[in-house]
Amino acid sequence: MMQLIEMFQSWDFTVHFTVTAPLNDLTTPLTELGVSPHQIALNDASFDVFVSDLAPDFVLFDRFIAEEQFGWRVAENCPDAMRILDSEDLHSLRMARKKAVAAQESFSETHWLSQELTLREMASIYRCDLTLIISLFEMDWLARFGVPKSILVYLPFLLKETDIPKNLPGYGEREHFVCIGNGLHAPNVDGFRWLYNEIWPGIRQRLPQAELHIYGGHIPESVRQLHKPEKGFLVQGWCKDVGQTMAQARVNLAPLRFGAGLKGKVLEGIKQGTPTVTTAIGAEGMAQEGLVWPGAICTSTTDYIEQAVHLYSHTESWEACMVNREKLLSSFGFAFYTKEIANLLDKLAKNLNNHRTHNLIGAMLRHHHMNSTKYLSKWIEAKNK
Repeated sequence: MMQLIEMFQSWDFTVHFTVTAPLNDLTTPLTELGVSPHQIALNDASFDVFVSDLAPDFVLFDRFIAEEQFGWRVAENCPDAMRILDSEDLHSLRMARKKAVAAQESFSETHWLSQELTLREMASIYRCDLTLIISLFEMDWLARFGVPKSILVYLPFLLKETDIPKNLPGYGEREHFVCIGNGLHAPNVDGFRWLYNEIWPGIRQRLPQAELHIYGGHIPESVRQLHKPEKGFLVQGWCKDVGQTMAQARVNLAPLRFGAGLKGKVLEGIKQGTPTVTTAIGAEGMAQEGLVWPGAICTSTTDYIEQAVHLYSHTESWEACMVNREKLLSSFGFAFYTKEIANLLDKLAKNLNNHRTHNLIGAMLRHHHMNSTKYLSKWIEAKNK
């Protein structure tokens, strides 16, 4: 979200940021960046007055649930405002993969197609004028099921040249393994447990002096109990400086068995020149044809152990990853994508009615969503008085 705010401000947009939670110290950084924070209420006509008075040209919904809650009100009170959905990642895809892993099944499209969450997220995508998709894989996935490319735009993580560190520590200046992930994110917790139960014992047997340091906010107690210094498995918790911590480690472990979108922990490892050992899920949307992955993409627990030990122990393989990272990072250029998106929004804004007319499925969904959600919301509003 901060990258999007920076992108909008680079176009000289005035940015307003709305939250349903009370404004507090967490919104202070936004104010310092020149962003105006506002508290809004769910199922309340006060939002209608607020958004009408504000009269925005563009409205960005942070994930599809926000669009479900406020999309119809924006459409009703600011019909000329372009409605943009920031998908973050395809949540329905992530949840379908999670269910497949829990059931010990190989993921298939049936897992995704058969859940209610998919219908809700897809409906939200169709109702909006444009949806930001963070991964090329997800662009292809949606196209595979008939979603028009005219309502989707690829927007990955954005990096400026100043975001890519120079003069990084070399192989001999680093030690140990690192794994970073927020404990509120289910794929990370699953990865921590996979490391402890299966992957780390195999690595430790081969590298008895090595340590694995787990970092992340909101680490659940069940993971904290895995803290075993005698086994070299250290659950450190919240990390003040992710970049510095990553740059001190020799190998980055990202053992993700489910998830969606691009992975910040993987990108951070690549930025800091730390070879990243991950899975196809972890590399999804980043691994590109013709580019060598700066680390390893593994297919099994045994493969994961072998690749992690090899990169940790072999200087030449490790240093090759440092070289490979530069080409991959160049595909996330801030200047390129901000220009592309600016041109697209300008074109759409000039032809918005025509764009909506040709999105027939979106028009039908907006019609029925307006009728159903609108009156449910009004009923809740009346009930709360």
